[in-house]
Amino acid sequence: MPEIIIPTATNTEEPSRVAPYTTPSLVYTTMLPMLQKMRDVYGGNKTMREAGKKYLPMLLKESEEAYKARLVALTIPNSLREAIRGYAGRIFAKPTTKGEDFDEAFNAWWEDIDRLGSKADVLFRRVVA
Repeated sequence: MPEIIIPTATNTEEPSRVAPYTTPSLVYTTMLPMLQKMRDVYGGNKTMREAGKKYLPMLLKESEEAYKARLVALTIPNSLREAIRGYAGRIFAKPTTKGEDFDEAFNAWWEDIDRLGSKADVLFRRVVA
């Protein structure tokens, strides 16, 4: 999994594609270490191996060669990914739709929820999955 990227307003070539937010909230920055850990676990064996000593410390008196062999043999069932996909499937078993009582402003928000052209139902599915 890629590292968490905080959006910035530096894209001058396509200013309409720049996220309207550029400063992450305190809650987001506080949760970043946990979010990165979740993304690493979600990424499965590959990302866990790439993280190396971050999650699999060397044993006392273990040689570098023995550690690398243990790291290569590391197998972690990706239960987290399966659980999240199953959960997302349950949430979106019925299509997400706009309410019939939405006013014009709410309809506009639904059609462009992130001010980057994403419809709300598409964004919801992307966020959960």
